[in-house]
Amino acid sequence: MSGGPWLPITSARTLRACAEFPARADDVFVCSYPKSGTTWCQNLVARILTRSRGDEPTTDTWSHVSQVSPFFEIDPHWDHGAEPSSLAAHVIENHRRFARGRRVFNTHLPLTLMPRVRDETPGGKGKNTGRLPKIVYVARDGRDCAVSFWRHLKSQSVEDGGWQGGWDAFFDAWIEGSIAFGSWFDHLLSWRDAPAARFGAPEAFSLKKEEEKKYVRDHPVLAVRYEDMKTDLRGVARAVAAHVDPSRPLCEHELDEIVRACTFEAMKEDIEKYQPISVRWTDETFSFVNRGVVGSFEDVFSDEQKTRFEEKAKAKLGTETFGKHCQSRECS
Repeated sequence: MSGGPWLPITSARTLRACAEFPARADDVFVCSYPKSGTTWCQNLVARILTRSRGDEPTTDTWSHVSQVSPFFEIDPHWDHGAEPSSLAAHVIENHRRFARGRRVFNTHLPLTLMPRVRDETPGGKGKNTGRLPKIVYVARDGRDCAVSFWRHLKSQSVEDGGWQGGWDAFFDAWIEGSIAFGSWFDHLLSWRDAPAARFGAPEAFSLKKEEEKKYVRDHPVLAVRYEDMKTDLRGVARAVAAHVDPSRPLCEHELDEIVRACTFEAMKEDIEKYQPISVRWTDETFSFVNRGVVGSFEDVFSDEQKTRFEEKAKAKLGTETFGKHCQSRECS
């Protein structure tokens, strides 16, 4: 099975259930390599989909972002008591309570393990259409991912997949893809051929109304960069809303409220809503929402490590600048 290695909370049976999951066209997955801004984007999506609607009952107020978008590929979120496996009852109930029945997940799976939409029309018989559900793919400079992931794993219980060594040993394992969730390079490569629209691409903003619906259907993946979220959170929020909830565009007041709730400062003040609860922590001072700095690797990477990264990026992705700028077709 492609991808991996995986954390101890992810079994082969769960990975198989993920790949075979009968997805719907309006399911939403926030997908990324770890530490690329997944939780940040989860917060955006959660607030977009749970905002009040005058024509519908108000949803229950979520106390943790995983109630809206649970971690897709971990064992506690699946019921393996029968074949085929199904989502755990509490996941289904939370989607009903907090997201009006919309199914939302966060995931670090490669494209090859992602579920496809089933044909639920009369006569479709649940056939696999081969199409992807709605996906927001978040990419970040791999060097910043590496540093953030090291800080994360060295604060996590070893029994839950934490890291005990220092930075240099971690870098060696990370660049070879032998740590949890595997290679950053391979994860991006796995998504290279997904039918994606990139945030900021001019073709996505020059559509006539009658073309918009077809464009969204033909591009189920919206690719955004962590760096774009830092410089234009408002623009990213508007694009994500148009992608996951196209029938109800954000008004300016809603946009103001969502952006305000999704700043790093607001999330740090409300950290209990975002700190992972699927693993145990050994460092009680560790904050999952950290500085959010672009280019933080400069304080940690040695010159030799910078060179190794650039060489690997060029060999795997075909460009030296992909990791820093994320502007080649892998993110488009």
